[in-house]
Amino acid sequence: MKIISKYIALLLFAIIAVSCSDNENWTIVTDIQPGVYVTGDATVYSNEAPASALRVLQLDGNSDGYPELVGMYTWLKASGSFDISIVTELNNSVMYGKGEETVNEGAVKTYALQQDGPSFSVSADGIYYIVVNTASKEINILPADLGVIGAATPNGWDGETPLGAATFDESSLTATWTGNLNISPGEYKFRYIGDWGYSIDYDTSTEAKLFTDLGVMGEDMGPLTDGGFTDVKPGGQNITTEIGG
Repeated sequence: MKIISKYIALLLFAIIAVSCSDNENWTIVTDIQPGVYVTGDATVYSNEAPASALRVLQLDGNSDGYPELVGMYTWLKASGSFDISIVTELNNSVMYGKGEETVNEGAVKTYALQQDGPSFSVSADGIYYIVVNTASKEINILPADLGVIGAATPNGWDGETPLGAATFDESSLTATWTGNLNISPGEYKFRYIGDWGYSIDYDTSTEAKLFTDLGVMGEDMGPLTDGGFTDVKPGGQNITTEIGG
């Protein structure tokens, strides 16, 4: 029996610009750069900083993505809440909360962003994929409950073998999924929401397809090298293993 573990490290950094005043006392100056951020006590992010910034996504069929579609994987606690802030000019932050629910497809939720609206929350602790469309002012919240799929797994390519619920270590900022399953030599990938992708509206006439599978970094299939989330990417190539048991 082989144990597969996956790790995702969430590194928290703060932007602090330090300048020296005339009286030689150090003054701390914080500048919020333009971008889209997630903050709140449901997250590990207390304010807008590089680590809490959502980034332009690589999409299925569009590796460059759209500048208006940004996202990130992050740990969310059910006991807290979070907000989205959009900064269009230096230090000019506008806070958005939950507006009308526009999509409810199983575990995936989509809401309109409402300026100064009530904060968002989730029903269970876990890693979530947060995707924001700044043009349409919408947020998509996808739970990343990982499973394993592929020829090396018990169900082959026909279905996922679910991993256990993720746990989170706040001291190391690391989430861990663990599963016990029979692995055969071959190929596999990690996947969530039971599909190879999830389509959202980019605009009224165009859909954008998010990757919901995780494969190895690089252009070719290969094994995981560091056992961590830094070794995989959404839509990556199949992961290989020579281990069976």
